[in-house]
Amino acid sequence: MANSTVHFTAYRIKPNLNGRAIGDFDDAIDQAALATSELESFDPVGDDEFSTKLYLMAPPPKVPDWIIFLRQGFPEAEVPPSVANRAVLMAKLRNDGKDHYFAFTFGLGRYLLNNEVYERHFGLTVVLRAADMERVRRVGKKTVREDCTMYESRQAGREIPFDRFGFRPGRDVLRSVAAASEEKKFSGVLLSANDAISFNRSVLFSSLKAVCQELVDAYGDGAAPKPFTWVNDFQIITAPDLIRTLSDKVVALIRGDDTGRHTLDLAPPEFIDFSKVAHFRFSFLRAAEHSDVSLEQYISTLTEADRFTDLDLESLRSRHIVEAVDESGECIDAWSVFRCLTGGIRHEHTTYVLEDGDFYLIDRNYLRALNAYIESVPQYTEVLPKGREEQTEGEYNDAAADARSKYLLLDRKTVRISNRTSSIEICDLLSNKGDLIHVKRKLSSSSLSHLFAQGFVSADLLVRNPEYRREVRKKVQAAVSKKLAAVRPSFNDLLDAIDPDGITARDYRIVYAVIAKWNGRSLVDAMPFFSKVNLREHIEDLKAMGYKVAFAKIQGPAPVTRARAPRGAPAPATSTFSTLGSPTA
Repeated sequence: MANSTVHFTAYRIKPNLNGRAIGDFDDAIDQAALATSELESFDPVGDDEFSTKLYLMAPPPKVPDWIIFLRQGFPEAEVPPSVANRAVLMAKLRNDGKDHYFAFTFGLGRYLLNNEVYERHFGLTVVLRAADMERVRRVGKKTVREDCTMYESRQAGREIPFDRFGFRPGRDVLRSVAAASEEKKFSGVLLSANDAISFNRSVLFSSLKAVCQELVDAYGDGAAPKPFTWVNDFQIITAPDLIRTLSDKVVALIRGDDTGRHTLDLAPPEFIDFSKVAHFRFSFLRAAEHSDVSLEQYISTLTEADRFTDLDLESLRSRHIVEAVDESGECIDAWSVFRCLTGGIRHEHTTYVLEDGDFYLIDRNYLRALNAYIESVPQYTEVLPKGREEQTEGEYNDAAADARSKYLLLDRKTVRISNRTSSIEICDLLSNKGDLIHVKRKLSSSSLSHLFAQGFVSADLLVRNPEYRREVRKKVQAAVSKKLAAVRPSFNDLLDAIDPDGITARDYRIVYAVIAKWNGRSLVDAMPFFSKVNLREHIEDLKAMGYKVAFAKIQGPAPVTRARAPRGAPAPATSTFSTLGSPTA
C-alpha cells in the first residue's frame, strides 16, 4: 500500500489526572462524549509495547444556517447537509519502562478530549527543541498591556531567524511557532499551537509507533532549550484543576485575616475615565456608595451586608459585581469582583499572579530580577502636593500648577499632528527644569499601562517628530503666558530647548506620578505584576532614547463610604451591565 500524506495534530497525555494514574484510553476522552450514542469506539489494536484505540463521532448532518438567508432571495437554492466529523486516535508507547500516551485528533476531534488531560505547552516545547530557529515562518504571541490583552501572529514570506520577528522576552508571551525541523530531531515542517504539535507526514499506519517515538525524543524532559529559557518566565494557566485550586485559594485568602490577604487588591481591570465616575458600588449593596474601590472596601461592604461568611467562588466570578456610577445614578461600567482582583498567590512553593481573571505562573528568578529592577527606579524628589478626597486627576493637576510656580499646566492641552489619528497628551504638568510629569489615579493595571504608554508616546514624538515639537512649543508658550509675570523668565531656558529642529533627550525627565493610598508601600509591594513588566520595558525604551525617568508616589486620601440609605429604601436603577451576574444575589 502506498504512503499517504497525513496532517497530524498530536497532544501528549498527562501520566496522572487528579492524582490518579492514566491507565486506560477512555480516561483521556470527555465523559459526556463517552456517554453519547453518537460516539463509536473500536477495540484496541497492538501489544504491550505499542497499542492504539480509535474513537469516531459523526453528528447528524446539518444544513448551514446561512442558507436560510440566501433562500429569501433564491428560494430554489439547495446545499447538501454537512457533517462535522470527529476522530481521536489514542496511542500508548512503552519506552524505557514507562507508558507514554498521545492523542492524535482529526477533524474536530479535539472536542472529544477531556480538556484537563493533555500536557500544556507540549507543542511549543517540541518546536523549540526540535526546530531550526533560523528557519521560522510564523510566530504567535500574547502581550498583556494597555487596557486589554493583545494577540498577534506574524508570518514571514520566507524562512527567517526567530529574532527577526520582534519578539520581546519579558513583555510578550510566546503562543505558537511554525518552523522547519532539524532533520536529525524530527522530519517535516513543525507547527505548534502551544499545547498541540501539528505536522504533515507521508506514512503508513504501521509507522505510527515510530512517529510516537520521535515525539517522545523531541519532547525530552520538557524543558525549553537554553536560548529560550525565558519561555517559562510567565505563562497563563489553562489547566482547569489548577485554576480551581488557585481560585479556591483566592477565596480563602479573602476570607482569612489581613496578614494573608495583603497580597491581593481590587481595582477596575480596564482603563476608565474617572471624571465621569461619581462613585462606585457593589451589586449586593447598592445603597453604599464608595469614592474608590479596594479589597478593603469590598470586605467591609460584605460585612455590612451580612454576606462575608457566605462568600464563595461563584460570588466572586458572577454574583458580586463592581459598578461605576455617574452623577445621574446610571451604571456606566461594571465587572465581576473576580476580574477586578489582582495580586500574587503562593501555592506549593510557587508564585502565581492573578490578573484580569487569569492566573499566570511566574518563575522565581524572573520575579526576583523584576522586583530588583523596580526597586531601583529613581524616586521623584521634587515637591508635589498630596491628593485630596474625591479630587479628580484634572482637579489635582490644576491645584498642583496653582500651588507651585515651577509647574505649567498642560493637562488636556492635547496636540494633533498629520500622521496620527488621535490627539496626543504632552503631559499633565511640565516643570521649568524639563520634567514631563504624567499623573494618574489608582494602582490598577489598566490605569498604569495607560500612564506608561502616554509618557512614552509623547517622549517618542518629541524626539522624532518636528511637527509635534512645533505644536508642543506653542502649547508651552501659551501656558507660560498664563503664569505671573515674575515667574515667566524661569521658563525661558525650557522654551529655548524645545527646538523644532530637534531636542536633546537627556535634558528632559519623564516622571510617572500616581495618586494612591500608598501608606508606606514600595512600588514592588503596591504594583501589579504586569504593571511592573510594562514599567520596566517603557523605562528601558525611554532610556534608549536618552531620557531620564523617575516615579512619584503621591499620597491620596483613604477611600470613603457615604452614609447608606435606610434599609428598605429603593435602590438606584440598574443598567444592562447587571447581566454580568445576578444584581441581588
